[in-house]
Amino acid sequence: MPDNKPSNSRTDRFENRRKWKRIMAVLTGLAALVVVVFLSLVFFGGDDSAGSAEPSSQSSQSADQKSDSDSSSTDSSDSNGEKNNASDNTDENNNSSEDSQSDESKNSDGDQKDKSQKDKNSGDDLTVEEDSSDSNVERVIKKDWKPVATKQKISGDHSVNWSNDDSQDWQELLQAVSEATGIPANSMITWWVDGNGPQKVVATVSDDAEKQTYRVHVEWVEGKGYKPTMLEALKSNKYK
Repeated sequence: MPDNKPSNSRTDRFENRRKWKRIMAVLTGLAALVVVVFLSLVFFGGDDSAGSAEPSSQSSQSADQKSDSDSSSTDSSDSNGEKNNASDNTDENNNSSEDSQSDESKNSDGDQKDKSQKDKNSGDDLTVEEDSSDSNVERVIKKDWKPVATKQKISGDHSVNWSNDDSQDWQELLQAVSEATGIPANSMITWWVDGNGPQKVVATVSDDAEKQTYRVHVEWVEGKGYKPTMLEALKSNKYK
């Protein structure tokens, strides 16, 4: 009977090679699949990560823009508030300035009234009011009155002539008193007239209704006539 061992041995080796090739093919396929999966994870997984990172960056950028917008809005509000406060302060300063100017105007008007009561102008003549130590004197008025033009002889010394009410000297004296008091000579009551020094006279008179009594100081100006120098408004008339 022939020996079959060598033939079986070749067959076994052939089968073993086929099995090994199949195993290698399977392993190679698995290795290729693993490589493909790995590469897919690397590329596609990286893109997804980058894609997911971008919205986060955009969200952060949006949050920053919102924060900047809020900050800008706050700054704008603060700026508007400062402008409003500045405007309010300006209005308050303007109102305060207007009130101050109004008060100054009122005070100025009051001062002008007080001054006008003391400093009255009649033409170019200045009138000044003063206080007096005499308790019966309400006020003292001084003014640069002009002399009453005399019709008497102006050469030599002036001689007082009050011998009667019709004398020229007396009439000119009353005219000077009338100029000072503003009372017409024909409506003036003469209570007392007396000398007050060389060429000086003091006359106490009132209106015909006796509402106001005055004491008038008059002096003779050489070559010109009688001139009032001071007017005193009296509280009472002691000659009644």
